[in-house]
Amino acid sequence: MRNKKIAILAVQETHMDEQCREAVENIFGRRLHIVASTDSENPSQRAGIALVLNKSFVNVSTETTKVIHEGRAILTSINWGAEKTLTVLAVYAPNLLEENVEFWKKIREFFELHPRTRKPDIMLGDFNMVEDTIDRNPSHNDSLQQTQELADLKSSLRLQDGWRQTYPDKRSFTFMQPILNGGAKSRIDRIYVTSQLLKKSSEWHTNHSGLANTDHLLVSAQITNAEAPVQGDGRWCLPERVVEDKAFRGKAKELIKAAWEQMTNARATPWTDQSNAQAIYAELKFNILDRARCQDKIMTPKILRDIGTLRKDLQQIDGSQDPSEVMTARLIADKIADLEKKRHNKIRELGRVKNRLEGEMNSRYWMQINKELKPRDMIFSLKNPNIAEAAAETVSKKMAEVARKYHNELQ
Repeated sequence: MRNKKIAILAVQETHMDEQCREAVENIFGRRLHIVASTDSENPSQRAGIALVLNKSFVNVSTETTKVIHEGRAILTSINWGAEKTLTVLAVYAPNLLEENVEFWKKIREFFELHPRTRKPDIMLGDFNMVEDTIDRNPSHNDSLQQTQELADLKSSLRLQDGWRQTYPDKRSFTFMQPILNGGAKSRIDRIYVTSQLLKKSSEWHTNHSGLANTDHLLVSAQITNAEAPVQGDGRWCLPERVVEDKAFRGKAKELIKAAWEQMTNARATPWTDQSNAQAIYAELKFNILDRARCQDKIMTPKILRDIGTLRKDLQQIDGSQDPSEVMTARLIADKIADLEKKRHNKIRELGRVKNRLEGEMNSRYWMQINKELKPRDMIFSLKNPNIAEAAAETVSKKMAEVARKYHNELQ
């Protein structure tokens, strides 16, 4: 969740009772907050669902949760800034046909019986069924009862499949059976959103999580608060790994030495727009940044480049019904999964080493791991109180200008 910057993660088939949940939160409680529901009859062996909230992005103090179906469906609401609330319905639908049909019916009836309960803005999880033949390979229809009950629930909650709306004709799958069991593929893991959120969503992806012992891919989307101000890309800064790289530092020293010689020569000549210390220094900074960007690309781990190449290859043939391409797609997907697992394990190993070396030292790392995490306090709009008719600004640059004028008038 830290590396992928995931704010809210839905986890299914957790088999996690309350004691286990507390144990996990005791370890990761500084960064994560977990809300969960277990199967009432067999909590450690069957079903189980959880929502994991990242404290770096979510104000967990405002979290409220209702259990709709024990171990199968939970409804969580959080404060989303600008006095807005975001409500998420996490589901883990039963696999059996009759239970699956009854599951969607039970959720719909819950909201009918509790009209004051806020309906979800997002519904996500493992649905254990698909709505269209395009979402199965080999293609076939699911039970009409299942699709109709889910359609009724979607209609009552006014939700739609965000990925399918974004890619109407594309085929991609989140679950793959082992080849020995037939090798069938399906898109049973999905995210549904309201029409308002769909307009503010992007980056709909299906990727391997990097975790071992999972046969489902991670479905993700980036959803923006409509009230949030317009923000830029921020300032690019030199990555720490580039600053510590010997090759980059050697090149930077050469650039600095050359700039110093230019400044020395400029002192002996009349001042011009091009030949002066300020212009030479400005050019030096741009040259160092350009060199740093090039070095950063060179230092990008080979494993990331390989994963990117394999994903492009997979996109070209994923969804094909040709037997040879189906097998090729499976081999590519398995290779991506292996690389993602290696990358994830490497990151964890480096984290353990860093904690072993600096975890008990008076260092920047030690201060960071002991600092309370909380989301940034974002200013959603700004208005000059001295101007009665002034409208509130929501664009960052204009907000900064309003603040500048206001403070200048105070002096």
